[in-house]
Amino acid sequence: FLALVDTHLMSTSSTGESLVLYLKMTADYNRYLADLKTCQQRQEAEQATLMAFQIAQ
Repeated sequence: FLALVDTHLMSTSSTGESLVLYLKMTADYNRYLADLKTCQQRQEAEQATLMAFQIAQ
């Protein structure tokens, strides 16, 4: 899912609104993944979530 969003949606987004939407989707998806992962994988997902939210701002 994340690869699809990164390669097809974010790279072709034409407005700032759509880019923010895709970044928020990515962050939300990573946040949900963090709930299901082990300690190390959870930290990686949490970092990816934070990065996506920071870029979206």
